[in-house]
Amino acid sequence: MPSESALERVERIIDLIPYLHHRQVNLNELASRLGQDVGEIERDLEIAFLCGLPGYTPDLLIDMNLEGGFVAVSDPQSLDVPRRLTIDEITSLRLGVELIQMLYPSTSFLREHLDSLRRKISEPSEISKDLSFDDEWNENLEVIESAILMPSRISFSYLDSLGRLSQQRLVTPSHFLWRGGRLLLRGFDHEKESPREFFISRVKNVQPVSGQVVSIEESDSSSAAQSSLTAVIRLSALPMWWKRRNAAFITNLVTNHSGIKVELRYWSGEWLIRALVPILDLIEAIDAEGLSSDQLRSLFLSHFSGSDTPA
Repeated sequence: MPSESALERVERIIDLIPYLHHRQVNLNELASRLGQDVGEIERDLEIAFLCGLPGYTPDLLIDMNLEGGFVAVSDPQSLDVPRRLTIDEITSLRLGVELIQMLYPSTSFLREHLDSLRRKISEPSEISKDLSFDDEWNENLEVIESAILMPSRISFSYLDSLGRLSQQRLVTPSHFLWRGGRLLLRGFDHEKESPREFFISRVKNVQPVSGQVVSIEESDSSSAAQSSLTAVIRLSALPMWWKRRNAAFITNLVTNHSGIKVELRYWSGEWLIRALVPILDLIEAIDAEGLSSDQLRSLFLSHFSGSDTPA
């Protein structure tokens, strides 16, 4: 399991407190739900117990009960309200609601609960106004969902990491996936002629397109070269912003006395170079599957010279 940052641990602890408020939960079930071992959850609870409001007197500490393998929070101080959902979490929740509705369209009891959940997702008081769905978001997701079920092709504008328009994409969408706290769309990119993954938050102006579709299964069996590759990068330091930007592609992260080792999935050498250039001064070594040292050097030179093809 990739190691987590201090910020990720703090987020988990902040999520724990309102979840356990006036609720007695079995430690083993709690650890399983959060994907952690019991010892890690117990350490999280110890940290939470020792935290409180400025002044840090006993009456300002978070009060909890841990006994017989069960835990409950009786006084959460100011942490009794769950964190607001991110745009990716809301998108994932909305898609799940729509998919359940499509699978069980005639169940009235279930429909009432789904309608209630839809209202909460769209309620400005429940989530930040910036994260609510506008008409464009709804239309984009409806087109993607329809194309996955048909199946059919879609075109869309895809933004780069700075929010600038990158290029138009023509894709046969396959499915949604959740990785590194981000919601992605996986599908076959007809220009690249291989499977690709796209951050949903960067997908704009989705339009249905007629033409021959290519499924992920067909593309995977047609050529081994279209499969994802692995790059192992050794770093002297790992900036948090870079880790978060590429969290969906990091498969393993090891930090020890000899430095930091990151395993990264990639599909093309050009993409790998673009991902690594911002932290070039921190890189100690690169071992990229399918690329020799000379090829890596050529790709870096091509990137900085601005040429379209490697030298």
